[in-house]
Amino acid sequence: MMNRCLPFLALLITLIAGCGDNLERTDDGGIKTTASKGPLEITVTADRSQLEVGQPLTLQVRAVAQNGVSVSVPLINSNGTFGDFNILSDQARSDLPEAGDENARVWTQELVLDSFQAGELEIPSISVDFLDNRADLPVRGAISTDPLPVLLISLMTDSENAGTLREIRGPVNMIDGWPLWVWGLLMLGIIILALAVTFLIRGRGLQKVAPISPDEQARRDLEMLEASG
Repeated sequence: MMNRCLPFLALLITLIAGCGDNLERTDDGGIKTTASKGPLEITVTADRSQLEVGQPLTLQVRAVAQNGVSVSVPLINSNGTFGDFNILSDQARSDLPEAGDENARVWTQELVLDSFQAGELEIPSISVDFLDNRADLPVRGAISTDPLPVLLISLMTDSENAGTLREIRGPVNMIDGWPLWVWGLLMLGIIILALAVTFLIRGRGLQKVAPISPDEQARRDLEMLEASG
């Protein structure tokens, strides 16, 4: 009986002891933290630790467990927000074979986040539940990661960040103003041009038609009569 209990006691000691979280910088300017406990290891990676307000940030959560261990999904539960961040997209993959290790399975979840709050923010700690079915008596456990510090930089000035509004500016002329006498000459020229065009058109329409003599009119009538047969 004691021999059967030894593996179970060893597993409990491992789960209680665990390993501390590890915060480190990535080569591409990101930041990540790792936590391990018993048969499960969680890695949370942000693709950058410093960004401008409104820029997207990609967060990946990766859980690796030994065969016979199941992980509760999703790894991150949210209602559209995660801490001080908004979730723009959320993709998850569950219980896939781990590359290079036939005795392990992997769960991943990738979120794209953004925030319009400037300053030093934190990506919250992530807690993941798991169930170890490798022993005769299944063991439930949970593992939590450290929060990730992220610096959001605002492009606004200090006074704008403090909510200080500048005074309203006066009207701005889009076109340089001309003197009034220039506008007067321009209007007078347009009026003169319109009158000249009007008189020219009317003059052509009122031209008198030269009168036809009685002899010419008689000749035209005879030609029309002859042409009609």
